[in-house]
Amino acid sequence: MSTNTRKPRKVWSKQENLDLVYCYYRSNPGTSGSWKRLERLWEDKGYDPLPGKKLAGQFRSIEKSEHMVTPTEMTDMQALATGLNVLPVVDLTVNSNTAGPSTTTNGDTTDAPTPPPPPPPPPTKAPRTKWTTEMNTTLVFIHWYSQPEIRGVWNRVEERWLKTTYPAKTDTQLRSQMNSITHTGLLSPQRLMEIREAATSERENDNAARQAEPEDNPPPEPVAPTNPVENEEPAPNPETRELFKKLLDEPSLIKVTDLRQVPWGKLRVAIDRLSPVIRSFEVPDLTTLNTLLMVVAHVVREQMGIKPPSETTSNSPGRNKQPMWLRRLEESVAKLRSDLSRLTEMSRGATQKFQTIDTIYRRYPLLPKKGYKQVIEEVKQRLLAKAGKIRRYKKKQQTFADNNLFQNNQRNFYRKLEKRGSDPIPHESTPEDQTRTLNFWKDIWENDVGHNTEAEWLDDIQE
Repeated sequence: MSTNTRKPRKVWSKQENLDLVYCYYRSNPGTSGSWKRLERLWEDKGYDPLPGKKLAGQFRSIEKSEHMVTPTEMTDMQALATGLNVLPVVDLTVNSNTAGPSTTTNGDTTDAPTPPPPPPPPPTKAPRTKWTTEMNTTLVFIHWYSQPEIRGVWNRVEERWLKTTYPAKTDTQLRSQMNSITHTGLLSPQRLMEIREAATSERENDNAARQAEPEDNPPPEPVAPTNPVENEEPAPNPETRELFKKLLDEPSLIKVTDLRQVPWGKLRVAIDRLSPVIRSFEVPDLTTLNTLLMVVAHVVREQMGIKPPSETTSNSPGRNKQPMWLRRLEESVAKLRSDLSRLTEMSRGATQKFQTIDTIYRRYPLLPKKGYKQVIEEVKQRLLAKAGKIRRYKKKQQTFADNNLFQNNQRNFYRKLEKRGSDPIPHESTPEDQTRTLNFWKDIWENDVGHNTEAEWLDDIQE
């Protein structure tokens, strides 16, 4: 006897349908991530979690059938969802212990016994802030007023946002909400342009007013320094100057490394410390200037404890790198191998992230039509073609290098060929090799071998 383990079909009530209509219009349908927002709003209503696809399907059923939700109710819920104003929640409940004195049957009043205080509620998660249209408008205005093209804009946005009457938010939360406004259509493009123009105009007016203020007040008179000796430049260090002079006389001792990874603040302090020594040298020509700059880099490297570059490596950053065509092909091969692995796992039914699945379907749009087997075979063929192209290009590059070396330096060319052989030490021969070679030629020249003396070709040669 077989038992049916299929879950019963959900029966939707009238209130659930109304709440679903509200959540659907509230989730801003038609934009990216609407199903995720619909799931979250549905769970906030207190219902069991359901996938967004199922909720959207139920909403389409409600639209087609008028007996679930009437058109008037649909319009009302849509207006309520799209034009909702979040008001502060006021607790209007009355506790039982504040009902006042109790009254007896004969009319006398007696104090009622005070009930024990209720247990504290369990800690709950802070409610999520519901952004209104006014809050979104204020955020956009503050963002454009804070000059987003200048570094540190979100610190300035957070500072100005804390001065408003809205709930406090961090710079990360404000940035996330700003991205939602610009990408999900919470405000129309025309409204965004109006806010931007208004914020830019107000910022320019404030800057103009701020610049006009010092003109009304006379500038303060400069105060002469009380101790002019303090403003004089310190004398150069004699030891450092001797080191500079030695390196300038012998530039071969200079060893410079790449200082771009060193923080600029530390570099600035080190260079300022050497400024008196640098100014003490005369620069008659451009060559001396370049040598002096190299000496400064050498001394700064030594003072910071950075190791000098080794003689076997090159200082140029791009000398040991692979050519661009090879890097491009290797990146393409790595991407194809990753796609092949993901497609294989998906064909086996393994669980994958939504982002991974979305990437695969965007990269291979004919996957639902062709199937996993055919697409996997195509990826394998592409991978073989790319690998063969790399081998062919490397062989062509090696051939070109060998031809060039043969024309310019044949000695190095033949040495390079010997190194490619199987003999690990091509320039040295072992005693076993010498004995084998000696026996080989002895067998040829010392042993008498009889040949056919009546061969016809011998007569032809003699004639």
